[in-house]
Amino acid sequence: FFVVMKLLFALLVLSFVSVSLCVTEREMNAITALYDATNGPNWYRAWNWFEGNPCTNNWWGIKCDGDGNINQIILPSNNLQGTIPPQIGDLPNLSMLALFNNYITGTLPEELALLKYLAYIQLNFNSVSGTIPESLGNWSYLVELSLIGNQLSGTIPESLGNLQRAKYIMMHSNNLEGSIPASFANFGSATRVKVAENNLNGTVPWTSDPGYDVFDARYNQFSCPLPEWCSSSGNGLCEPCV
Repeated sequence: FFVVMKLLFALLVLSFVSVSLCVTEREMNAITALYDATNGPNWYRAWNWFEGNPCTNNWWGIKCDGDGNINQIILPSNNLQGTIPPQIGDLPNLSMLALFNNYITGTLPEELALLKYLAYIQLNFNSVSGTIPESLGNWSYLVELSLIGNQLSGTIPESLGNLQRAKYIMMHSNNLEGSIPASFANFGSATRVKVAENNLNGTVPWTSDPGYDVFDARYNQFSCPLPEWCSSSGNGLCEPCV
C-alpha cells in the first residue's frame, strides 16, 4: 500500500512540475520566429528543438527559470543566418540574449526595448547594420551591451547613459559616427567602455579622466587637441586626432 502511495505521489509531483513549467504560446511563437528567421534547419546545433517542452526537454540554447519562463537564449557560434525577428520582444522574462559569432544581418529591432529584465545582450561579430535604437536606454537591469564587430552606423544614443547598472559598453569596430555622448559620464567607475575603431568625431566630452575601469576610443577622428588624460601624454586611448 505504501509503495503504491509513493508511486502515486511521485506521479502527482511530476504532473505538477510539467504543468507549472508550461511555456506560454507567446513565448513558443517567439522562439519559433527566431528559429525561422535565422535559418534554423542549418544551425550547427538544434538538439531537442520542437520536441515537447523547451524547459523540460532541454532545447539547445534555451534556459528557463523555476516558473517555466524562458529567461536565456544562448546560441553563439551556431550558424544563425538571418535577422532578429520583432517577436523577440514577446519574451518578457528574458535576461540574456547571446547570439555572438554568427551571421546575423538586418537591424536591431525596437522590440528589444520591451525586454525589461534583460541584463546581457551579446551580439558581437555578426553583420548587424542600421542604427542603435534610442529606446534601448530604457533597460533598467542591463549589465552588458556587446555589439563589437558589426556594421552599425549613425550616432551613439544619448539615452545609453541611462543604463545605470552597465558594466560593459562594448561597441568597437563598427561604423558609428558623431561624438561620444556626454551622458556616458553617468556610468560608474567599474564600467568598461570600448568605442574604438569607429568614425567618431568632435571633441572628447571630458576634460578629466572619467575613471572607468577600461576606456578605449582609439582609431576614431576626434578633434585635436585631445584632453591630456587620453592623449600620448596620458594613456593615449583617444588617439589619433585630426
